[in-house]
Amino acid sequence: MSNFSETVKSLVPYFDDLERRHDAVLLLSRHIVRLCAKAIKEIHTEEKDALLGTLGEIEAKINEMKAVDQGFENISEHCYQEYAEIKCFLAISEQAEIPSHADLAIPPAAYLCGVADCVGELKRALQIALKDGEGQKAEYFFQRMSDIYDNIMVVKYSSALVGPLKQKQDMVRSSLDHARTELLMARIVQKG
Repeated sequence: MSNFSETVKSLVPYFDDLERRHDAVLLLSRHIVRLCAKAIKEIHTEEKDALLGTLGEIEAKINEMKAVDQGFENISEHCYQEYAEIKCFLAISEQAEIPSHADLAIPPAAYLCGVADCVGELKRALQIALKDGEGQKAEYFFQRMSDIYDNIMVVKYSSALVGPLKQKQDMVRSSLDHARTELLMARIVQKG
């Protein structure tokens, strides 16, 4: 029995490390999600100085996450989705190319889910543009929503491989349909 006792004792440091990393991943994930929500607001309200600071914090926390999340990807995946959403929304808002999952150094499924989530923010930006009488800007956001839809809909795999992407694809389709209706209504009002 002494060998077994030593075996069990030798496992304690392993589980101590696992628990430490698990706790770190949970805390980092929550913090990153909150920071991404703050950054989304700052993009919509065009608070450029605040946004730069928030983006710096996000990048630092994402790098921390990448250093500790091995084995806990089921937890970190959500914050990577949020990160992809913010980076894609920012790029589109600045009329730049959408970064790739390799550019962001995040898992492909999290990336695709984040890009899909970005469509909701684009719809909101479109609505703000319409409210402000900026039809051309609204059209730009609609076109980017359409581009995402056209590309993301070709990804058809089991949810075991791509996570919640199927539900997010459905959300993208619905958002695009609603945005199209809002644009058409704005055109009718403008002509009338």
